[in-house]
Amino acid sequence: MSSPPDRVLLSERATGILTGPVLLPIFAATLFLSAALLFAVQPMLTKMLLPQLGGSPSVWNTCLCFFQATLLFGYLYAHLSATRLEARTQLGVHVLVLAFAVMFLPLDASAGTPPPKGAPVLWLVLRLATTVGIPFFAITATAPLLQRWFSRTDHETAADPYFLYAASNAGSLLALVSYPLLIEPYLPLSEQSRLWSAGLAILVAAIALCWLAYRRRENPAKQKASAGGAAGSSDRLRWIAYSFVPSSLLLGVTTHITTDLASAPLFWVVPWRFTS
Repeated sequence: MSSPPDRVLLSERATGILTGPVLLPIFAATLFLSAALLFAVQPMLTKMLLPQLGGSPSVWNTCLCFFQATLLFGYLYAHLSATRLEARTQLGVHVLVLAFAVMFLPLDASAGTPPPKGAPVLWLVLRLATTVGIPFFAITATAPLLQRWFSRTDHETAADPYFLYAASNAGSLLALVSYPLLIEPYLPLSEQSRLWSAGLAILVAAIALCWLAYRRRENPAKQKASAGGAAGSSDRLRWIAYSFVPSSLLLGVTTHITTDLASAPLFWVVPWRFTS
């Protein structure tokens, strides 16, 4: 059993690891992993639905609408959590969200039967909500939350944390390109789901590590910074309205390509990557 001086020394070493030059790589790697999981789960879940609904463009577009809406709710949750809650409360709430997400693992959207008559849009949305909805929601909040935490540290680049989107973009691109080329042809859906679940478990641990690093390097002056330059309600509503433009283009381009060209996996991926 370690003596008190030994435990103090181990604690100081752990703190040194979190407060050293690895702060930025920890956040970047976590954002990379979260984006990869976020973008890999969408084609995987959609393929699970193929036996029930087929591969028509309307099925994929309904899935895209669901994922886009869930993304918006995830960003709203991250914004409210970061601006209305104290640091410890933020962590507690997000731990509950992540724990709730784990209850839906491993993901399986293949069960159930759509209604025999009519367009099964509501059935599809409900099926997605009860399988991947909560895990997807939890992951979407990762990028804004982590950027918020990083911006409150004393790191030299913390004043403008949006460069971390480069890590997110790299993770999303890798997931979208690797799924039709490396994952889908060689792994059954059950194995894909298990690997994705393992990735989510790693992400939970990485988010906890980021929070510890944020608390170790927290800059109190930034916590008290004035919010006088915050955008007004009209600006926020206008920005939300602007976000509908690329989402509409995403759906339109996807429908055109997969209807008039072919419903090949790479064609599903291309518009999603370059219009999102």
